[in-house]
Amino acid sequence: MHTVLNRFFELALAEVHRYEGTINQFLGDGFMALFGAPLAHEDHARRAILAALGVQQRLRQAGVEAAPLTGGTEYAPLQQLSVRMGLNTGLVVVGSIGDNLRMDYTAVGDSTNLAARLQQLAEPGTILLSETTARLVRSELRLEALEPVQVKGKTEPVVASRVLGSRPRRSPLAGREERALSPFVGRERELTTLHELLAQVEAGQGQVVGLVGEAGVGKSRLLFEFRQRLRDRRVTYLEGRCLSYGSAIPYLPLMDILRSNAGITESDGPEGIAAKVRTSLQEVGLDPEEGALYLLQLLGIKEGTESLAILSPEAIKTRTFATLRQMSLRGSQRQPLILAVEDLHWIDQTSEACFASLVESLAGSPILLLCTYRPGYRPPWLEKSYATQVALWRLTPLAAIPGGR
Repeated sequence: MHTVLNRFFELALAEVHRYEGTINQFLGDGFMALFGAPLAHEDHARRAILAALGVQQRLRQAGVEAAPLTGGTEYAPLQQLSVRMGLNTGLVVVGSIGDNLRMDYTAVGDSTNLAARLQQLAEPGTILLSETTARLVRSELRLEALEPVQVKGKTEPVVASRVLGSRPRRSPLAGREERALSPFVGRERELTTLHELLAQVEAGQGQVVGLVGEAGVGKSRLLFEFRQRLRDRRVTYLEGRCLSYGSAIPYLPLMDILRSNAGITESDGPEGIAAKVRTSLQEVGLDPEEGALYLLQLLGIKEGTESLAILSPEAIKTRTFATLRQMSLRGSQRQPLILAVEDLHWIDQTSEACFASLVESLAGSPILLLCTYRPGYRPPWLEKSYATQVALWRLTPLAAIPGGR
């Protein structure tokens, strides 16, 4: 049992630390993790749920990874472990507690108590979220709302949701058509600039556009409004996102774009993904067998890509770049292509190099590479004659009023 628990903690802590969480308490056969303290993150709730899903996935794969039992060759059956988790978001008091002989960093407050209650209510193998946490990550997860439950220490029943799985990564404003948005004001000039540059793209002159502005200034909203106005235009619009914890994950935004282009969903298995990738290559006139090798490896599919083992990592990267570049260039000949990439300030080096490779071939192709990023990041292609940077400033009180000037 000691060996099994040690291996479980090793796998679970790796996922927590991957998303920059902190383990502040070990509880016998469990633990408590904090996200957003002591390291503050604007997406702490997302990091927590990704860590929880990562723990589930690692345990499902652990049958072949588990360490042998002490003194023998028999493997500890980690795949038989059932883990239940509870997540909550809220205010806590954090800091060190104890003296120099025994000092811990911990969090105190009702938020941690509710997380513990949800963990106790969760069925084995499931994750429960409080309504506060669910509200922050609902667009990224498939959730099942549960009947309100009475928990110890609460006078009112608590609303909780069970996590069923993740959704494909999308823009923060994706899916907002059915929700109320505030009036779109004060960005008419920037929106006009985007449409003027798109007109050049439609005429066969590729363009790169960077929308730069502080967090919360409205970069995603401007992209959302721009895309809404393209519904009747004959263009292909593909989007990818860079994530705050993704700078060490190669090809992250490119995988979003590839999945979107091929119509790959979370429910697709390896065979279904391979079929969709080959179809996407065939549609643009590329060899579906050769190109699929590199794209499937990029997507983490091992079946059918064993022949790449004889190539060096640099050779694989070069051919992957070439395949993605040719897919974009050839696809744009069918109809203008818009590649929207958000939060470029978090981009991984491999993706940045791949986009830079595409930009070199962009001038004579109907492609618009549209990126958002925060001040301090400088794209490597900014000096190109066909690159435009649009700065978004905070709206003045008058400009934020519909009809104001």
